[in-house]
Amino acid sequence: MISKKIILSLALTGICTSGCYEEEASAPAAHTPTELISDAKDDAPAISEPIEVTFDDYGRPRSHALLGQKAPEFNTEYSDGTPFSQNDLMGKWTVLNFWGLYCHDSLHDAKYANALKTAIEQDPDLNFVSFHTAPKDQVLSKPFGKYGSLSKFFKDKEFEEYPVALDLEAEIRKKFAVEWTPTYLLIGPDLTIEFFRSDLSTDEEGVKQFIQDIQKSKLKASQRTSIPSQSQFAVNSAPAATISSAGVAGLAGQTPFDMWAIKQAFDGYDVRSVIQENEDGNSESYEVYDGGDLVMLISPDETGDWVGSATAINPIFKGPFGETIGRSRLSEVSQEILGNCIPASGLFENMLSCQTDTDARFARLYSLPTNYTNTMTELPEEVRKNALLAGLSFIPSNRAF
Repeated sequence: MISKKIILSLALTGICTSGCYEEEASAPAAHTPTELISDAKDDAPAISEPIEVTFDDYGRPRSHALLGQKAPEFNTEYSDGTPFSQNDLMGKWTVLNFWGLYCHDSLHDAKYANALKTAIEQDPDLNFVSFHTAPKDQVLSKPFGKYGSLSKFFKDKEFEEYPVALDLEAEIRKKFAVEWTPTYLLIGPDLTIEFFRSDLSTDEEGVKQFIQDIQKSKLKASQRTSIPSQSQFAVNSAPAATISSAGVAGLAGQTPFDMWAIKQAFDGYDVRSVIQENEDGNSESYEVYDGGDLVMLISPDETGDWVGSATAINPIFKGPFGETIGRSRLSEVSQEILGNCIPASGLFENMLSCQTDTDARFARLYSLPTNYTNTMTELPEEVRKNALLAGLSFIPSNRAF
């Protein structure tokens, strides 16, 4: 008679070799040395030395084949029907969690993944995306395992339900070269895959350690970004559809306030001069259009010689962490950032300007009811919840470089 201990040992061996399949699986594919190469770019030198992706005794990979490379293109939907693609990752830091309800290891890691999601929600600069995927080499008749649905799983675990990205045919899993579930990938604002780890449950402080690893990865990425010189002010140092303290389109530093310079910075857009009459005489500003839509307002600094601010007012430009005009809310701002909010002036009167950088090079503008515009902190919860993002403003540093 075979003992229960031997049966358990055989079952665990099956888990290791089958990669969490619950149904009958074919033999695992052989693993070959993988060359890790980041995209060739000035601020992130390519990793040219080929290294081997090794595996522990349980079958978990110790590294990831796409580290340093750009996230692949994909299109799918969340469980609530909302479309989702790689474009939604642009301009923000995101943790992708690949897992499956058919997978023993994913189920064991579930409470840790839920704790990670909760921790990430406290960081306004970081997002969490859960990817329910299928095995690489097999189509399951029951993709949601014994639960039958994601809703049933959340209910049984007493977790708050949230939308989950779906990869039921493992197409996206293959594109991301995911060898194991669960897998956690850190994606940078420029879509670079910056960090990887597997099960959080293998370490008592797995969630805490992963958060620390994320912060280290963000710091390393920031150190790769160089400050543009004055002669490079028209070089596009930030993605054209992103606005942040790094700049917007080709506007990255001290820029002359004239039509030629602004057209160079916003190449491909329609730039128009606007003359306004006021008590002190006429003043000039610039408006930037995209296909007939007003998307950006350019104002001078105190001298009138240099660009003082570039403010996006159209959702085609997103903030550094994916903030979307007309969609993101003041309730998503941390208390620390809220403490730096001041009443805006000029064109943005009756708005709250929330600066995030010590050199005040970037601000978020939120529309508020008139009776709240002089309030700095401790806004009523209903006001914070409902105040929408109305603009994103880059303020160039007009000091000599």
